[in-house]
Amino acid sequence: MFWLPDTFGYASQLPQIVRQSDCKYFLTQKLSWNLINKFPHNTFIWEGIDGSQVLTHFPPADNYNSQMTAKENIFAVENNKDKDRFPEGLLLFGNGDGGG
Repeated sequence: MFWLPDTFGYASQLPQIVRQSDCKYFLTQKLSWNLINKFPHNTFIWEGIDGSQVLTHFPPADNYNSQMTAKENIFAVENNKDKDRFPEGLLLFGNGDGGG
């Protein structure tokens, strides 16, 4: 798993880097925080400029500071944009980004 929790941009060659790092999966949370352009998926195959593919997941909770409350879990289930194809999602819990 290639885990990139917090970044301010994604290079188009990232799938190639992930695959060359012998990882099959890419996980991040930051992309969900865009207030203007909402990304349409939580789970998908990302294809890089060289054709490298990596299974990518953006946890539908849209947060890496979850305390695992019932409200947060319900939001994550309802917010999963791909629940018709991928009914499960990861939930990042604890205090991230400086400890909160």
